Amino acid sequence: MAADTRILSHRSAPGRAFRARLLAVAAGTAALALSGCTAHMDMRLDASGSYEVDLVMRDTTGTVFTADTDCQELAAESLVGTGEGVTVTASPVGSADDADGLGCEVHVTGVPIPDAAASDSGDASDLLVVRDGDLYVVRIAGYGSTAAGPEGAGQAATADSEGAGGEGAGDAPAEAAGGGSPATDAATEESLNTVVDARLSITFPGAVVDAGGGRVSGTTVTWDDADALYDGVTASGRATAGAGLSAWDRYGAWIAAGVAAAGLAVGAAVLRRHRRRPGRR
Repeated sequence: MAADTRILSHRSAPGRAFRARLLAVAAGTAALALSGCTAHMDMRLDASGSYEVDLVMRDTTGTVFTADTDCQELAAESLVGTGEGVTVTASPVGSADDADGLGCEVHVTGVPIPDAAASDSGDASDLLVVRDGDLYVVRIAGYGSTAAGPEGAGQAATADSEGAGGEGAGDAPAEAAGGGSPATDAATEESLNTVVDARLSITFPGAVVDAGGGRVSGTTVTWDDADALYDGVTASGRATAGAGLSAWDRYGAWIAAGVAAAGLAVGAAVLRRHRRRPGRR
């Protein structure tokens, strides 16, 4: 979920800033792994060139989310930015006596998908979703590479630029990273799946081309392995509705429904015939 902090200050690309900050919100859910919680994120990419996200985070211990948590902060303009056509809503879910815990639910719609070739960031890998020809490519970078931000990364960069300078200032980021490594190592010694219920699903308009280790069902690829999500995942799929799908993928549900209906009709006819046999009342 990494994002270069430079794109946050690019005033001509509010959509890009929005995407980067959205990544920060999603990356923050990894903190829930410390307390045994839920982090579900569902993305739906539209052939018209936009996508939407549903993000649900719940805490069963009360250490991350409490009754006083203001979920609206996750939809604040200062965090997610602004973009033409983009809407963000956030609301609390659960209650103190809910077995699934308290949490927040965030809905994001209308986020534009830029063309990789036309991106002015210089590096399309900075973006969450891009269109590359007839493909949509989604990159969710590992949490370890975004532990500092982008908000945190920006603060670190500011601190470096305002510091006294010299070798000490240059070594600070390395020391900070080194200081955080024991916690990271400890977290990875045991599978995150034992402490967090994590899931990410991405639905493409057309067929999934590269599932990135996820499970494919129709046009949707899903990961429910917290360790894999912590390390980061990438997937791509057709940007055109129905592209690359077999007849069964497109019409399988209708075919199955038709077969079931035909089976019921035959069964009903046999039953009626059986009841009308001579000698039966």
